[in-house]
Amino acid sequence: MAERKKTRTPVTTRRGDGGYTSLWGGDEVAKYDPRVEATGILDEACALVGEARTMTQHSAVRKEALRLQNDLYRLMSEISAGEAHSGDFSIDAGNVTDIEGRVERIRDAADLPAMFTISATPTAAVLDVARTVIRRGEREVARMLHQGTITNAESLRFLNRASDLAFVLARFEEKLAGVPYQTISAKDLE
Repeated sequence: MAERKKTRTPVTTRRGDGGYTSLWGGDEVAKYDPRVEATGILDEACALVGEARTMTQHSAVRKEALRLQNDLYRLMSEISAGEAHSGDFSIDAGNVTDIEGRVERIRDAADLPAMFTISATPTAAVLDVARTVIRRGEREVARMLHQGTITNAESLRFLNRASDLAFVLARFEEKLAGVPYQTISAKDLE
């Protein structure tokens, strides 16, 4: 019997060498298209959440980080969908309600201090960077929503809650690690 040659997934396609890329479904757009920019920002955030997920020693944090990554992929699919896939995946009010419940549950488990906190463990620091990247993505999605590039306001609400989730997840990681919260107040700035 003849050996079957393994098909390899191409990594380098050279299609983007001219400054254009394709949305999911084939629509060609410039690499600086707001949908490409927003998807890239959220991909950065997703990678950071993944880094935190692989760093943590706590299964509860790992589980929530994976859920957040899945949520971000759903949103990236919605934003990057061309006409052929428009509406295949989308964030809806149910997704917002779900993430709000997760934020509240983790916030309560983390027992947050009343003062501002700064990262106290390496994993929490990665989650805090993910939070800031999600906020950057939120600003880009807000711009697209206001300019009419996208129409789903739930995606903006979702991103606002996703950054909250990254924040409380960082604090929960610190609590599970047994590391006291590092707080900062106006008095510390003097």
